[in-house]
Amino acid sequence: MSLPPEHPVTKLTIEEVLVMRRLQGKPKSGRNWKMPKARASSINRRQNLVAGSLKDRQERRAELKRTREAIAVLRAERDQEEDRKRAQRKGQQEHRQRMALKGTQVQIVSNTAKLKKLNKKQRQQYMTQAQLMKRLGNQ
Repeated sequence: MSLPPEHPVTKLTIEEVLVMRRLQGKPKSGRNWKMPKARASSINRRQNLVAGSLKDRQERRAELKRTREAIAVLRAERDQEEDRKRAQRKGQQEHRQRMALKGTQVQIVSNTAKLKKLNKKQRQQYMTQAQLMKRLGNQ
């Protein structure tokens, strides 16, 4: 059995995790690789920045600043990844539409008087050669 790494949120040691797992027993779902989690309210408890000696206060402020910077970096990375995925999805969707239009069968309407007799919805389904080329991206 491979030992789990140190838990990033609660900083538990491997021995503490193993003891907690022994006490908890095996989860019903069978997902025994999941780490025990603490509630969010207990993790993000705010410390008093005023109490204590000057050295303690400076250390707490520095720790808080490092934490905020780390959170900002993580958020920026996550936003960048989301933007990349969004752009990739958009490109894939455009590619699919181009391929669908490429595979369409074209029928030339020589008697345009028939088109004038159609109702508006049916007329909108037809497109001119210029519209088709514009949608295909002039390929």
